[in-house]
Amino acid sequence: MSKKVKIVIIAVVAAICVAVIATGSTIGALAATRRSEGVLPTDEQLAAAVKYERVLLIGVDGAGNYFQDVNTPNFDRIFASGSVNYHALSQYPTTSAHNWTSMLHGVRYQKHGVNNQVAAMHPYRKNEYPSVFRVCAEANPTAKMISLTGWRPINYGIIEDMDQLIKYTGPKKHKDDPMLAAEDLRLKDAFIQELQGGLDPKIAFMYFAQVDEYGHADGRGASFYEAIERVDGYIGEVYDQYAANGWLQDTLIILVTDHGHRKAGGHGYNSVDERTTTIAVAGGLGNIIKGQPEGKAVTQDVASIILYALGLKQPDSWESRVPYGIFNTLPTA
Repeated sequence: MSKKVKIVIIAVVAAICVAVIATGSTIGALAATRRSEGVLPTDEQLAAAVKYERVLLIGVDGAGNYFQDVNTPNFDRIFASGSVNYHALSQYPTTSAHNWTSMLHGVRYQKHGVNNQVAAMHPYRKNEYPSVFRVCAEANPTAKMISLTGWRPINYGIIEDMDQLIKYTGPKKHKDDPMLAAEDLRLKDAFIQELQGGLDPKIAFMYFAQVDEYGHADGRGASFYEAIERVDGYIGEVYDQYAANGWLQDTLIILVTDHGHRKAGGHGYNSVDERTTTIAVAGGLGNIIKGQPEGKAVTQDVASIILYALGLKQPDSWESRVPYGIFNTLPTA
């Protein structure tokens, strides 16, 4: 090998090392911006909390903060007196499994390490970061819970299996398969049938896939916003069933999104469109602060909101906090 070739190889290797170090530094810096800043409820605050009988978690994949941009009469009526945060932060990278795992397990991606590929291939393994379902099951051994997800990796690789948890899971399809959109309707109907059949879930997770599918297929065009409006209709049907069961007053309802989309479609980077999400909270027990909270909220904080509403202490291993400005029973800053 000539001296000139050796110099070129050394230069290329050096450039690659610099790029790797720079990328690592960037990821580390972005991860630091995702640290939680709210309240870690004390034992005294938990004892004094207004406790809900159940939590309904509604997840809308890929919908960013776009519920405010379209006609969503059901979202509007459900959260008319609630806390609606349109500037919450996604995990980085801004992809699905990163965020749904954080929301359900109370830690950032850098802790749980679950991405789309890991969730598709392996059952959840990080027992030191239990999900809200696991924490609830251990505190309430007789409680029933349900998770309905058209995107299979959530129920397979993010949420643990347990006797108290009913799972409805979509087919084994790629994340961007347009057929997953049809699963929203099927699973919504299955959920309503369960509620009509006597199920009273302590925690219910109803996940909708189609907004993300249309975002990937068509960008933020007409079909994308139509999907949000269609999902809003499904949400209204679920809400009306909770009302028919007499549960609205003592159910905390949370709507969350995991990330947004670039105008042309797609996500994974750190643009405002991709990283901005929604966390909306409503409840009938008089402890929700109406309006748009100014404090910082990150997707992992959803886990703390759920447990606080149920009066449960969160695991010491969690990083999440209850964001300021949601509950009037906690400090607001």
